[in-house]
Amino acid sequence: MHLLIVDADPYERLGLRTAFQSRDHTVAEASDLAAALHLTETQTFDAVITDISLPADERVEGWARTTFGIDLARRVKMAQPQVGLVLYSAYEHYLDEFLELLGAGLRGLAYCLKGRRNDLLLATLTQVVAGRVEIDPEVHTRAHTIANELRLRLTPAERPWVERAVTILPKLTSQEAKAIQLLAASCSPEGVARRLSIQRADNLICRLYAKLGLDTVPQLSPELRQVSLAIKACQIHILEDHSV
Repeated sequence: MHLLIVDADPYERLGLRTAFQSRDHTVAEASDLAAALHLTETQTFDAVITDISLPADERVEGWARTTFGIDLARRVKMAQPQVGLVLYSAYEHYLDEFLELLGAGLRGLAYCLKGRRNDLLLATLTQVVAGRVEIDPEVHTRAHTIANELRLRLTPAERPWVERAVTILPKLTSQEAKAIQLLAASCSPEGVARRLSIQRADNLICRLYAKLGLDTVPQLSPELRQVSLAIKACQIHILEDHSV
């Protein structure tokens, strides 16, 4: 994988870079928001691992309580939704900010505490590149409530569609489950077909929406998007299944 490490602490970057390069990954580094954005605009990364507290640029002092890492995550995901993103912090009180990203329908995200074993961090990177959501077990003092909090953030129009889809997700075939995960990871129908080694995915996706009860969304709720509803249902299901 081609990885970007964003952290103001050069020793933190060194430790991560050494660990990742020892596993044959290529690594770029940035120490602030501006440098990180420049790199993401000029290079293609498989995943970004960023501290939440970052200076805006190299000239800024007194930045310790900023959340520019959250801003970076949002901007990277808007431009390149397929990029996996790990928010890496010494503190666990940024869960609300993480929830806001999930509530916006973003996938391929993780929230990890610094000090995590490098092999576990590498496993997390693999998960976010695959479009999954992961939360460090050390943050689970509140993580069991995340699914309910995501439900509270649903609009009245979204709620019945998402709730119905959540109940059906466990009944999907393995191919359908893989397809919904790929859609949630921002794969196009062409990307889904390529990853599943099938010629076309259009019929599979239509069948999937029908099975989830989302096939009539365009007619009954034209202001909503089927894929967005499916993503939110996936997030809730995964969190309730404790496979974050």
